[in-house]
Amino acid sequence: MRIIHGFINEDGSLVSYGDSDNGHIDITRIDTGLYEVNFEPHFSNIPSVVATQLWEGSGPKGGSTLDNVVMVTLSNNSVRFKTGGGSGDAANRKFTFIAMGN
Repeated sequence: MRIIHGFINEDGSLVSYGDSDNGHIDITRIDTGLYEVNFEPHFSNIPSVVATQLWEGSGPKGGSTLDNVVMVTLSNNSVRFKTGGGSGDAANRKFTFIAMGN
């Protein structure tokens, strides 16, 4: 079982990541709120991936549930995420993810 986790900044830069197989990931911010993460080496099969947007400084009640991250494509070599703001429109946002598979 391979596990990759990452923390991505709004600009697409990598804050931190880990890979149980000592591989690496490349992140590209393609457009406003659209990020692609490439896995190297590739997974043998399509992995399971979960992601969540980070709401720093939003206070004890948290942020808007409209601010979110969704997966728009997933394959054995990459995943593409779209992040949005409180209006529901695409917006550059920090997010974290975990990918697990073989």
